Amino acid sequence: MGLNKSQEREYARMLFTQMGFSQKEIAAKVGVTEKTIGKWKTEENWEQLKTVLTTTRSNIVKNLQRQMELWQLQIGDNLATSKEVDILVKLAASIKSLETETGISETVDTGMKFISFLQLHNLELAKQVTHWFDLFIKSKI
Repeated sequence: MGLNKSQEREYARMLFTQMGFSQKEIAAKVGVTEKTIGKWKTEENWEQLKTVLTTTRSNIVKNLQRQMELWQLQIGDNLATSKEVDILVKLAASIKSLETETGISETVDTGMKFISFLQLHNLELAKQVTHWFDLFIKSKI
């Protein structure tokens, strides 16, 4: 039994956002044209969804810490200006917030792990959960 259009779209979205397949590869796997994949990609903003799925909190924290170190090196032994202090305080607050609050990337990561687990046991249910999970994540973006 083949996939219906909704299932094709969901499968294509998963291949793009989670597996990193190209539009050409997805079109071949799903059995639709590259133009159709491009249309779906644009309509549902798969690029933004992919970014959300692949951006990890730890990478963001590391980047903020690196920025903070660079600012501190630039300031050196000099007394920081109010602008420099403001930047350092904002960086520190962002780091603290990221380290203590659950963000969308953690939710996505946990959901993806659960769906992968579910796929091993009940593929049809995993497809349904993926659909609802995608809607949930879109509502949080």
